[in-house]
Amino acid sequence: MRFYQILILYCLSFIFCTPALFAQANQGIKLHGTVADSTNKQPLPNASIYNEQAQNTTISNDEGGFEIYADALPVTLNISYVGYQTQKITVTDPTQQLSIVLSPASISLDTVLVGRDNAVQLIRKAFEKVYAHATRKYYGKGYIRQFTKEGDTYTGMQEAIFNGQWQSFAMTGWQPLQTRYANLEKSMISFTNFSFFSFMSTGYLPSNVVRKPVTKRPDSLYDCRISQYITGSNMHEIAVIMCTPKTNKTDNMFVGKIFIDTENYDVLKIDGKIVNFSFDLSGPLKLKDTEVNTIVNFKKTADGATVLDFADIKFTSKAAFGFVTAKKLFYDAKILMYDYDDTLSKEKYMTITPKTDDVGLMKNIPYNSEKWDGNTMISHTPLENEIIRSFERRKLISNYLR
Repeated sequence: MRFYQILILYCLSFIFCTPALFAQANQGIKLHGTVADSTNKQPLPNASIYNEQAQNTTISNDEGGFEIYADALPVTLNISYVGYQTQKITVTDPTQQLSIVLSPASISLDTVLVGRDNAVQLIRKAFEKVYAHATRKYYGKGYIRQFTKEGDTYTGMQEAIFNGQWQSFAMTGWQPLQTRYANLEKSMISFTNFSFFSFMSTGYLPSNVVRKPVTKRPDSLYDCRISQYITGSNMHEIAVIMCTPKTNKTDNMFVGKIFIDTENYDVLKIDGKIVNFSFDLSGPLKLKDTEVNTIVNFKKTADGATVLDFADIKFTSKAAFGFVTAKKLFYDAKILMYDYDDTLSKEKYMTITPKTDDVGLMKNIPYNSEKWDGNTMISHTPLENEIIRSFERRKLISNYLR
């Protein structure tokens, strides 16, 4: 896999500018709160919060915090997280700090069903269900946020609103509509094309970039075993399948858990790492001790199709020049698809490839600071807000027209 430009611009973008693009924010009554685990009281990142009346959605940030907008009160919110019991609450007070506590789903360890053979059968059935329409394209509105850090210093941030074209193996096309970014000029490395890898990580079928076990023959490359069963929000049984590559010589292989509904064979979530992560850099710069963690959640459309809900990708590595190891590098991307709409198929989409000229693509997108003030699809953490304020004080935040 090739990521051609390592220049230090922090460019790419995922996510959406007219007022309609900020339908989650900038409209109505802002509700805010936190989501935590009932057993240890720790924050739950990536919990889904859905407004039944307005039909808008968001996810909790890395500290469990969230913001979501309502047209009027009272409003009913559904809070869900695969592996936990879904909770439904009614909100009547807009000033209330919502404190949501989710309990782990019930667990079953049936010694007859837990094991390798049943895991392979479930994965095959999941593959057979989606393979017939694997090339179908789904269109929707999306949001992406990216941060980069070198050592202890945050060097870049980027947010974007976009129209997206998603298929069961990856995000394959996009149309950025509004972006903002900040970048320190003396950054060591640019993740200009790293967004390509992030988009390619959003499917449940394997792509030509990331290998995954949901195939016709999952046991050809993976050792797959059911570790446990849990009860889903629809009361279906969910198999938690641990998939481990049989070889450590293949680049960019997923290793981790796949959550499959045992009644309808939907893939609900993948949670793990990309091992043997590899891409080519120009010049003497090399990366070592690289680790890529990925969580991808899926949801149902109105017609019953399984599509991308959100993705959370965290990358850490060390830059090395010859035998000298420099600073530790960090990249964090969150992608949220918040509104699927088939009418968006009429829009023009740029194919996502390693050679995508992110900078050139962004240059013609007007920047509207008022649209971004307090209007994000995923609530910032206090640290993220401080990073943004720091960039603002140094007058670094803009879009590519600056």
